Amino acid sequence: NFVGRKAEFGYIARDGLLGSLQQWQYPPIGITYDAIVKHELATGEVVDTWDCSGSGLHLFEPQFVPREEEEGGRSGKEDDGFLVLFSTDAKRDKSFFVILDASDLASGPAAMIEVPQSQKVCSGLHGCWIPLAKKSLKMEGAT
Repeated sequence: NFVGRKAEFGYIARDGLLGSLQQWQYPPIGITYDAIVKHELATGEVVDTWDCSGSGLHLFEPQFVPREEEEGGRSGKEDDGFLVLFSTDAKRDKSFFVILDASDLASGPAAMIEVPQSQKVCSGLHGCWIPLAKKSLKMEGAT
């Protein structure tokens, strides 16, 4: 649980304008994000990147999901987990649920799960990861 603890890393979806503006301004309408960037917050240094610019993939907001202890235990490192996000491939007209290893973004996706065509993900979707309480959630009508 990282609530209330000082964070070591921050993750953002990078747009094509990052670092190219002389002063801050609102981004243009229709801006797309082409990379996931990991920053070391103490220094501001970029320490890892998954860059898919030119591939046709448009990325949405990443969410950090810590590795479950049942999956071999946590290493104690803050980036021991996954980034999950949606993406749209404009060239193939498909949407994907993307899973990245948060400790090694440059290796690319651990998995890209295609979203059924009838359920394409709209541009600009925001996300929020909420872990399932193993014993406290019972879905109505579940068997």
